Amino acid sequence: MKTERIIFEKYVSGLIDDEGVETSEWVEDRKAWAKILKRRFSQGSQRQVTGGAAEIITDVFVINFVPGWTPTTAHRLIHKGEIYDIESVENVGNLEFEIRATRTGRTLAT
Repeated sequence: MKTERIIFEKYVSGLIDDEGVETSEWVEDRKAWAKILKRRFSQGSQRQVTGGAAEIITDVFVINFVPGWTPTTAHRLIHKGEIYDIESVENVGNLEFEIRATRTGRTLAT
């Protein structure tokens, strides 16, 4: 059962803000219900983040197949306020997408 709410965002450039200045930002592309198949903590791997090193955390999210839309590695994923970079997307028989994503160590608040 898919009980975890996730958000897919895409990076959009060329937006014009209220003052007429061109900006770029992440914008919501789609929401989906997902289940997390497995959670892996990479052994011995570290990633530099502000203030020190952190473990690389990779999760596998499974969502239903959506005709006419496909998540890609150009998207990023938000789950419980945590930002994930999408490493790979597998279409499983046009029924589901399996998405492997790595937690960046950033949250929406940072």
